[in-house]
Amino acid sequence: MIILNLINKSKIPLYIQIYAEIKKLIQSKILKANEKLPSKKDFMDYYNISQNTIQNALYLLLEEGYIFSIERKGYFISDIENLIVHDVKIENKTQHKEKKKIHYDFSYSGVDSKSLAKTIFKRITKDVYDEENDDLIFQGHIQGDFLLRKSICEYLSQSRGFKVEAEQLIISSGTEYLFYIIFKLFNNKIYGLENPCHKMFKELFLTNNVSFKSIPLDESGIIIEELKKHNVNIAYVTPSHQFPTGTIMSISRRTELFKLGK
Repeated sequence: MIILNLINKSKIPLYIQIYAEIKKLIQSKILKANEKLPSKKDFMDYYNISQNTIQNALYLLLEEGYIFSIERKGYFISDIENLIVHDVKIENKTQHKEKKKIHYDFSYSGVDSKSLAKTIFKRITKDVYDEENDDLIFQGHIQGDFLLRKSICEYLSQSRGFKVEAEQLIISSGTEYLFYIIFKLFNNKIYGLENPCHKMFKELFLTNNVSFKSIPLDESGIIIEELKKHNVNIAYVTPSHQFPTGTIMSISRRTELFKLGK
């Protein structure tokens, strides 16, 4: 795997950092012409990044001619002899830091490993792989596994009374990629974000140069009049348990929101 010096808390988006790091390695001839880059999945697994992040970085490198792609084989380093580049000195500033042992993890993504039923998960995983199911080794449906979408539809029908078809659902590898799809489908729209909301969403909108308005909340949820005031076309709301306030949107506010959507 290529070692890249990435800073998670930097103001520079991760995909720009990846692009710049690989570009330096190519310019300094550390990565040679026609050398194959690791796959997108390898990058995602090794650096714990989303598909959208590595995809955007590779797109920039492709666009500038630093790499080229061969269908079903991957990405390769271009011969940059004819490219005008600046001399770049690469210094290995990467330092290995031992992770401090955390006794109590109160982060939003924290998991108590002692509470994980590992034995049960191992058995289920083994059972799944023991079945003669070729679907596991092939690329799945673009909208997500059909049986999983069907099960979600049944759950929504039983628990929420929603009548939803599997074809209406899209399952993604993460929130970022879903928003990326929405941004492509509905560009040049004004989005409304709850205020306050998770900082990740604001960063996501700013990174993708998408216009948004911060819409205040009251005890019933997002304020409808503020949505109208700012001419919001698409609103992102969390009615069941708003983060970070914990507000549950009232039924009357939900009804108002549905009417506004029509």
